[in-house]
Amino acid sequence: MERMFEIEEALYPFESHFFEYKPYGYIHYLDEGPKDAPAIVLFHGNPSYSLLYSEIIQLLRGKFRCIAPDYLGFGFSSKPDYHEYGYTPQEHSDAMIAFLETLDLSEFSVFVQDWGGPIGLNAACEFAEKIKCLFIGNTWAWPFRHNTKMGEASRGFSHKMGGYPMKEKIMEKNTFLTISIPLLIRGMRKRNPDLVPALKQAYLAPFEKPEHRIPTWVFPREITHSYPFLFFLEQKLEVLLEKPTILFWGEQDKVFPTIVREEWEKKLKAYRRVDLPKASHFFQSEEPDLIAEEITKELRG
Repeated sequence: MERMFEIEEALYPFESHFFEYKPYGYIHYLDEGPKDAPAIVLFHGNPSYSLLYSEIIQLLRGKFRCIAPDYLGFGFSSKPDYHEYGYTPQEHSDAMIAFLETLDLSEFSVFVQDWGGPIGLNAACEFAEKIKCLFIGNTWAWPFRHNTKMGEASRGFSHKMGGYPMKEKIMEKNTFLTISIPLLIRGMRKRNPDLVPALKQAYLAPFEKPEHRIPTWVFPREITHSYPFLFFLEQKLEVLLEKPTILFWGEQDKVFPTIVREEWEKKLKAYRRVDLPKASHFFQSEEPDLIAEEITKELRG
């Protein structure tokens, strides 16, 4: 298969791979590095895709196998009709479980951020005996409780951005991506400003058509609508909580403030914390060198 849009090679110097996920189409993924090296599967959130991990993968692929899928509706993956595939976290996670089964890895680590947390960790629970390490950052894996500060904030965000009036705005004006672009390009703006226009276009390209923007609306809606999925995930998560973990945290993130990090610290049994005081929500693109260094220390230590 071919990619559905062009991307600057300097941003994305990789070969594409595709996994057929019947009956919905093809899941695009990157598979970089030696096949016999320790494997890391990297899960993205909304509205990003494997591009978010590009610099980290380039730094790690000489010594690790880096696998980064794009969920259906994101990046270079197929875009099934909304009436056939609902783009919910449960559906994305089921697709990732099927994808991981096909890879048949003997052992692997996972990196999760944003919606990659619920999606990737739910999938990882199905392969708990194969999980070596967890790399967790600016994400969650439980329902936000009512009558808490985070619960009230997340519910307000969900109702505003995931409500039906916003659906029309997102389809017409690509609203969710528009408000996310400044955060997605924040790291590149500091390191290589010349690549910023190409990076911006690479994030806009998957959502060029109005009907392709629905997945970016579904995710905010699901903060509240996926309460059962998140509730059962929190129970299942016990099988992973003793795994060696690095807890990365972009401290400038207004989406996931430090109270969410503190909740992780109550749950995790064998973690070390790496604070990223200058990084925001998409911290992977802001601190790739430090992240790659910490991953290398963890997996080689």
